[in-house]
Amino acid sequence: LAVIILLSMATYTCSQQVLRSDANDPQAQLAQDAAARLAAGASPSAVLPAGSVDVAASLAPWLAIADLATGPLASNGDLNGHAPRPPRGVLELAQHEGEHRVTWRPAPGLRIALVAVAVPGPAGRVAYSGRSLRETEERTRRIGRIVLLAWAAASGVVLVAWAFTAWARGDAAG
Repeated sequence: LAVIILLSMATYTCSQQVLRSDANDPQAQLAQDAAARLAAGASPSAVLPAGSVDVAASLAPWLAIADLATGPLASNGDLNGHAPRPPRGVLELAQHEGEHRVTWRPAPGLRIALVAVAVPGPAGRVAYSGRSLRETEERTRRIGRIVLLAWAAASGVVLVAWAFTAWARGDAAG
C-alpha cells in the first residue's frame, strides 16, 4: 500500500507542476516580446495588445510595463480601475535576475500566473504579464479526484488480493 500511496502522490505532484508551469506560457511570450520591443525603442503603450482585460473576471492574458521608480507606465489589464501592480519585490527580482515567474494573489479568490521580464538597457523598466489561474486550478482539482479514485481502486484491489491470499492459506492449512 505504501508504494501505491507514493505513486499516487508523485502522479498528482507531477501533474500539478506541469499544469502550473504551462500556465505561464502566454505571459512569458507577451512579456519577453514586449521587453525586446521596448529595448528596441518602442513606447510602453505601443507594445500593449489591443483591448482591455478585466483581470478579476477574464481568463485572457494581460500586459503591463512598469518603471521601478514610478510604477506602471502602461497596461491593458484593469484590476479595480487601476493597472495591476504586483509586489515591488517581484519586479525588483525580475530586474535583478532578468525574469521572474510567480503566483500572485492580488485579491481573495483571485490567483494570477505572473511573468515579469526586465527590459534590457537603462535599468528600472519591467514588462510583466499575467492571467487567471482559475482554469488551471480546476484542472488540478480534477486530476486530484482522478488520482484519489485510482488510489482507492488500487488499494481496494491490493486489500482484496491480500484477503483472498490469507483466506486461501487458511483454507489450505485447515
